[in-house]
Amino acid sequence: MKKLINIYANWRIDCLFLLFSITLILVISEADSLQTLILAKITGIVTGTVFYYLYKRWSKAGLINELTQEELLK
Repeated sequence: MKKLINIYANWRIDCLFLLFSITLILVISEADSLQTLILAKITGIVTGTVFYYLYKRWSKAGLINELTQEELLK
């Protein structure tokens, strides 16, 4: 139970979830004008890149072990 509480207490996981959600919405969105469409896609790619680097950095530092533990996946 304590492991599940740690998942919700870690603000880094919330940050990653927010970045992933924004990336997903921007990448699959549609727009009427070409300029808006291109801007949304570029912003989605940038937030996806930020998500990737933060996940990689925090995972290497051991700050988001709750996401990578295999015990919770069973």
